[in-house]
Amino acid sequence: MTDNPRMTYIDKLAFLTRASETAGSLRNLYLQNNRLTTLDQKTLNFDELTELNLEHNPWMCDCRLQWMTESMQYLLDSPRESQAVMCAAPVEKLGESMKALVHEGYEWPCVPLGDVDPPYPAGSGGLVVATIFLGVLLIGASTLICTYVLYQRSKDHLLSGRTVHYRRAADSDAEGIAHQMEA
Repeated sequence: MTDNPRMTYIDKLAFLTRASETAGSLRNLYLQNNRLTTLDQKTLNFDELTELNLEHNPWMCDCRLQWMTESMQYLLDSPRESQAVMCAAPVEKLGESMKALVHEGYEWPCVPLGDVDPPYPAGSGGLVVATIFLGVLLIGASTLICTYVLYQRSKDHLLSGRTVHYRRAADSDAEGIAHQMEA
């Protein structure tokens, strides 16, 4: 389940099999390059995995992920994995690895999900809508002006008011043309 920028959450029941309340024989789990911010400890028995890749996700380093540092020691022991699991929030821990947080004695605060700062300023939704509206308006006006100018040019220059008359060629005309071609 990699490279899925729309995947922001995995339900804790996602890996259960129909026959039992376990995740079956899952041994390798690749969750890199998604938009996961948290992962519930009850999603699977992570101790049974032989390979787990969590890198390149915007992890929310709070009490909901503290279990990773306590129960998945191999995550911190592996040089590649421990450096690739980085925090995106809270803001003061942006870009720090989970391994660094453990070594510095990080407290892993519990931040209510509604208190997370959005990646854009509050109230910018109106600005986005106004910008889109203005862009559509400018494109529409430009299209109308260009269409009018091209119409006027074609009317003034190409047609120039002359009428073209056509007539059907007669058999005698064909003989005259053939005679001119021979000469």
